[in-house]
Amino acid sequence: MKITFRTILLALYFVVYMLVGALIAWPWLIFRLFGWNRFPDFMMAKTVSIWGRTMLWVAGIKYKVYGQKNIPKHNRICFVSNHQGHFDGPLILAGANKVIGAISKIELKKFPLFAQWLLFTNSPFIDRNNREEAVQIIAKRLKDINLGRPMLIFPEGTRSKSNTLNAFKMGGITSVLKSGAVVVPITVNNTFKAFEANGNAIKPAENVSITFHEPIDTSLLDQENVDAFVEQLRKAMDPVNLNHA
Repeated sequence: MKITFRTILLALYFVVYMLVGALIAWPWLIFRLFGWNRFPDFMMAKTVSIWGRTMLWVAGIKYKVYGQKNIPKHNRICFVSNHQGHFDGPLILAGANKVIGAISKIELKKFPLFAQWLLFTNSPFIDRNNREEAVQIIAKRLKDINLGRPMLIFPEGTRSKSNTLNAFKMGGITSVLKSGAVVVPITVNNTFKAFEANGNAIKPAENVSITFHEPIDTSLLDQENVDAFVEQLRKAMDPVNLNHA
């Protein structure tokens, strides 16, 4: 990574926000222990949304959000998104305005503040070298969606660092289909231009967008026809098919 003033500023902001957020989030978790979920859920959703928006602002990313009306009011949702770069996460949180768990690589446990926030958002860690265990963890986390814990899946498995939609990892997609969750396909566009396209240096980027597509109720689909489900997702998520800038 090339060290620039914007990179240093973003890193400092990230650490401070994670620290302050972690301190104020513990009382919200205590509320949850007593079954008082509405207030902590509202506050955590606001916290992660503000974090996403301000991370994008500090990085100099100008973005637009499309299709917010397609996000269900309830939280029994699995968001399924293409994965272009490191700024996909902040963009999704900024646009969705929900506390969304995600599958995280086990290496992130080395960063205590960030790992704590992943714990708050019900984001399990997986060892990508242990595929069988990873699929089991994903399937278990998907069941939690029915408890009102939204989840985010990147079916490509890794960043494309471009506007190309790569092949999907089928284990995760099969688990999503069998979960019976309401799936909201997402297309992030041009996020890679803020970091990956610059030799891993953070630079301002324009024409970045996120699109939330019409939800898919997987409980109404043929659970055995994974290929049709994949085709439906790819058609929605591929940046090539966007009809706006």
